[in-house]
Formats: sequence, structure tokens, C-alpha cells
Amino acid sequence: HCDAGMALYAPARHHAHVAQYWMDPGVGCLCYGAWALACLGQPDRAVQRVAQALALAREAGHDFSLAYAVFFAAVVHHLRREAEPARGHAQALLDLSRDKGFPALQAWATLLLGCALAHDGRASEGSALVRQAHHATHAAGARVSRSASLAELASVCLRAGQTGQGLAAVDEGLAFVVHSDERFYEAELLRVRGELRLQAGAPEAAALDNFRQALAVARQQQGRLWELRAATSLARLRQRQGQPALAISALRELLQVRTEGLQTPDVVEARALFDRAVGSQA
Repeated sequence: HCDAGMALYAPARHHAHVAQYWMDPGVGCLCYGAWALACLGQPDRAVQRVAQALALAREAGHDFSLAYAVFFAAVVHHLRREAEPARGHAQALLDLSRDKGFPALQAWATLLLGCALAHDGRASEGSALVRQAHHATHAAGARVSRSASLAELASVCLRAGQTGQGLAAVDEGLAFVVHSDERFYEAELLRVRGELRLQAGAPEAAALDNFRQALAVARQQQGRLWELRAATSLARLRQRQGQPALAISALRELLQVRTEGLQTPDVVEARALFDRAVGSQA
């Protein structure tokens, strides 16, 4: 849909839409297209697409369109687990949103900065920021992407060892998925539930079931990003259980068909886990 929109887009004719729809439609198509590509496991194309969005927004000279493009640049790099560029874009978004009065984007910038703190080992501080930002968007009446913010909150709680709070965020996120049919973070919520259950000392069978559910949802959605993460969690558990053949089986095909983002942490970690499992069978 985003590609079809860009095929119809004519800047000179359609930039006037900002007066009614609050954003340049070409920037919107590029931004949401980038987000979709990242989830579909095409992270390099996602970076290219969001760079186009930034260039178009700067050329258009429309503040909110630029802020939106900066937001999606932060999101794409966050999904690629590239902390420095994600933090840089998030800080730029925070400054721009404060200056221009965009409170919703200011809250999302805060959330992404909290994720960056967690990535740097400051997980307790990061989870506090993410929780603050999540509540700010909810208090303002925002509903779109609530499953995403709850998935991010659960993830930073996992890093911080805040297991109970993380599981509560997952439960709320999955309930929202059912209520709203907003499903693009469903697989990640299920995967993080499994990791939190392992952290809590729950039976491994429960976590294994969550990883399998996450894998099935991701495959049904063709969400290669979530599929690789779910397969990695599953393979890590199988390796820990002394079943390297099952770990290898979980990852082999995904790594063979991967053509983008080969240096991103998700792929590097999956490859290292696969190699360890193969080595343990030698």
C-alpha cells in the first residue's frame, strides 16, 4: 500500500494535503513503508526508505512531517538494534518535539531514549523512562501502537530483571491485541513472555510453548524480524536443554534465506548460536 501511494505521489500537488491530514503524504508512505520493511526482515531497505523520508521532509519544510520522519528513523534503527543512531534520532526528535509542541512524538522520543539506556546496561533507568512515556501516551488518549509500546516496556523490564512488571505489560499488550486487532507486535509480545517466564523460573515447557506461538504468528504474518528473534529464543532454550539438533533446525533455514542486515545483532547472534550448536555435535 505504501509503495502504491508513492507511485501516485506528486510533491507539488500533494504537499498541500498537510493542511488537512497534518503530514506530507509522501513522507507518510515512506515512513510506514520503512517500518513494514523492517518487520518483514528487510532492514537495509528500511534504512534506505527512511532516509528518503527524511530528505523529502526537509525539502518540504514542514515541521511535523520532519518530526515524523525523525521518529521513524529512530524506530528503524531501534529495530535493527543499532543503539547509537537510534539514540541520536530519538534525542533530535525530543528536541524538535519540545520546540514545536508535539507532545505525542515527545513521549515516543522518551520511550526510545529509555530503550537506548536499557541497551547500554542502565536497564532500571530505561524501564522508568519507557513506563513514563507509555503512560503519557495513554493519558493523552493515544491508542495506535499501544501494543508496540507495551512490548518495548516488557523488553526493558526483562533487561532490568523486573519480571513481574514485564509479565504484566505482556498481558496488557496481548489483551490489547485481541481487543484492537493491532497485531504487528503480537509475535514479539509472545516471545518476550517466554523469556520473562524463564527469568521467573517457570517450567521451561511454558516458555517453549510461548516461543512456538511467537514463531507461528511471525510466520503467518511473514514477519521475518520477529521470526528470527523467536527462532533464536527457541534455539537458545533447546541448546540449554542439551538438544543442539533442535537448535540447529530452528535456525538453519532462516539464516540460509537471509539476504539483508547480515551485520545486525539479531543475525550475528543467531549465527553464533547456530555455529555453537553445530560445534557441539561435532
